[in-house]
Amino acid sequence: MKATGTMHDPGPRDNRISKRVLVLSGQVQDIVDSSARYRAKAVHTKIDRSANQLRELRLLQIREELGLLLKK
Repeated sequence: MKATGTMHDPGPRDNRISKRVLVLSGQVQDIVDSSARYRAKAVHTKIDRSANQLRELRLLQIREELGLLLKK
């Protein structure tokens, strides 16, 4: 019987974590791109500022989630 979760045979939990990290990485890249566009603007509307705050909040949430994933 083959053991799961070893270095050579990652188990289902490891696969789920890897997939989640990929999703979060994509979200971070989207936020980085949006933030670059925000910084490139000379004037920011109220909606721009609000969206930027939401991006900052999402980055904090992602950081927290990644920390929890690493503890598992």
